[in-house]
Amino acid sequence: MKLNNPEVSAQSFPAVNRQALWVYVVTAIGFVASISFTPYPGSMILKAVPIITLMFIVWVTLSGTLRAAMLVALLFSAVGDVCLEVGVFLAGLGTFLVAQ
Repeated sequence: MKLNNPEVSAQSFPAVNRQALWVYVVTAIGFVASISFTPYPGSMILKAVPIITLMFIVWVTLSGTLRAAMLVALLFSAVGDVCLEVGVFLAGLGTFLVAQ
């Protein structure tokens, strides 16, 4: 997928992806707004949901090697978020390093 692909625009973005993008935005803002209240029940889930939503968008939008690479990177990012939330800093740091 090229960055300047004329076939990809806001109008051609499938409705399911727009809904998933809203889920991403709402959960990401919800997590940032709730940081001062951590730890709380469900904070780990709220931290991982935005990345999992991005994984869904990548799955339905991209294809081939690019999709596989992005999914692996996002998976390691989600695992890194969970590791940091649980308090396993070095494992979280390592998974973010692999995601890069």
